[in-house]
Amino acid sequence: EHVLWIRSSERMQRSEVGPLVEAFRWLVDSQNWNAVVQGLVADAVSQPWWYALFSIAWLVMLFNQARLRRVLGELSELAGKKNCVVFRYTAEAAVVTFLIALPVPILFLFFNWRLRGLDELNGDFAKSFANGLLLASAVFFPLELMRQTSRLGGLGSKHFEWTEKGARILRTNLRWLIDFSLPIVVVIAIFSSHNNPRWESSLGRVAFILLMVLLAIFF
Repeated sequence: EHVLWIRSSERMQRSEVGPLVEAFRWLVDSQNWNAVVQGLVADAVSQPWWYALFSIAWLVMLFNQARLRRVLGELSELAGKKNCVVFRYTAEAAVVTFLIALPVPILFLFFNWRLRGLDELNGDFAKSFANGLLLASAVFFPLELMRQTSRLGGLGSKHFEWTEKGARILRTNLRWLIDFSLPIVVVIAIFSSHNNPRWESSLGRVAFILLMVLLAIFF
């Protein structure tokens, strides 16, 4: 259990090197990853309708991205007119922006759901990785939503009157923050949900420190 301002482990020392290496080997162990893949394949074979329904829905969502961006551009042009007083354009643009940011988090949540049913067959790694995907989805979505809001001619600049320069800087910085922080978030979630506190306080803590450094650079 972690409580703000209350120490949950001792300071990092040389004795943490051993558990850190051990945790890293467990994280990159091909047997663990093969078990996850094999479990998902077996799950898809035993319950193909879930994967078929999700694949169809997800591909429809993915292939509509270009159309959603065109709709967003049209709404932004309408809302950007000086004499425009119609709030409906902004509300519709917010919904479209939400849909544009949705495919990747939905993908993470689907595999999180399916992996949770593989715990008994695939050990702790599948459960820990499922938790990593859940946290990744929770972190990715608001960041991606903000990035899409700051897109050129998007919700921020055309509806909220953000400056183009400010929106461009925010969008660029959110891009690298998402790319670098998401794998670290998954690692943190994996070890925070694993039943080995020494691994969490070694590699898990190093990952958390790296995440804090990235956030400090971003802000």
